[in-house]
Amino acid sequence: MNVTPKGVTMIDIGGKERPFKFGVNASIMLQDGHGYKFSEMENIGGDLGMIRAIIACGLKDGANKCNEEFKTSTETVGEWLDDYIIDNGMEGITDIIQSGMVFKAKKEGEVLAQENIQSNGQILNDSLSKPELSTTSS
Repeated sequence: MNVTPKGVTMIDIGGKERPFKFGVNASIMLQDGHGYKFSEMENIGGDLGMIRAIIACGLKDGANKCNEEFKTSTETVGEWLDDYIIDNGMEGITDIIQSGMVFKAKKEGEVLAQENIQSNGQILNDSLSKPELSTTSS
């Protein structure tokens, strides 16, 4: 029986099921490798470059968590996204991103951990400095 590691969501993209996780490492890859800050994600809008980078970083983070190699180029991920959008529409992309976010509240009414971290990584609310990470949708 295959068990999906904590924080990983399996998504059907690029012709097969792939692990997707957008956690700390993916956030850092997004900034260092693609020039986007985690704090900019809430204003993603129609920035297809950012969307492609988020998905690519999440796929790499998910593969790492599952001890799999991921050497696919960002451009190839973009091709996979084209196919995904044709089949599922743009709304499906938002669903992928939200499903793989590990920065989520444990229960309704709790402030999301990501809202308590400034773009420089400084924690604003120390009570959330060690949040329990969840992959359930709110």
